[in-house]
Amino acid sequence: MAAQKTRTTDATTPASTTPAAPGDPIEGLFEKWLLPYGRQIAVAVLLVLVAVAAVRMASARRAERLGAGFAALSKAEDTEALQAVARDHDGSPAAARARLLAARRLYDEGKFEQAATAFSLAHKAAKDPALTVAAGLGEAYALEASGKPEAAEKAFADIAAKADSQAMVIDAWLGAGRCAKAQGKLAEAEKYLERATAAVGDNQVAQWRINEVRQALLASRHATRASEPAAPAAETPAATTGAKP
Repeated sequence: MAAQKTRTTDATTPASTTPAAPGDPIEGLFEKWLLPYGRQIAVAVLLVLVAVAAVRMASARRAERLGAGFAALSKAEDTEALQAVARDHDGSPAAARARLLAARRLYDEGKFEQAATAFSLAHKAAKDPALTVAAGLGEAYALEASGKPEAAEKAFADIAAKADSQAMVIDAWLGAGRCAKAQGKLAEAEKYLERATAAVGDNQVAQWRINEVRQALLASRHATRASEPAAPAAETPAATTGAKP
């Protein structure tokens, strides 16, 4: 009976559910990944290191080029030297600034057509928005000074629509108005003047400038009207004498 009871007890006793102790996770990782894929992983790590080194070297070269460009710009004392900086460091911020300064030198020297071309090149090459607007405004002034009011009017109007600076917006609209007035387009000049007026705000200096332009436009209108031929006098009907025809 005792033996039977013992056998019954053994048969009905549930098996232990305690999980087996897990193996070493590092060892499992090594066996599962590092052994079969060790070479591929090593190559991938090497490529990452090479890429990081290349980025650092490129950044160092870029910084070196930037420094060299601005160092050359600081030593440029005339138009030719500025043009050389723009050519030798093409694509750099120093080159863009050198082009703008060279164009300004040409303008100051009275070489307006060359200045217009130089400002145009600086405008196209500039990546900084402020330099882009400055170069475009310079081109407009150079075109105006070289006797091309139609092209200058368009250049001024384009810059006025792009500029963020209140002073530049006002300057550009007034420039467009001057060029329109020079072509005898007084109605267009008045439209540009109104756009400049809308941008003035409480800037008293700009208000004074606009009042001067307005007075000049009024004077031009009066001069235009005075130069127009007088309208022929209306014919007076013949006096009636009472005589029958």
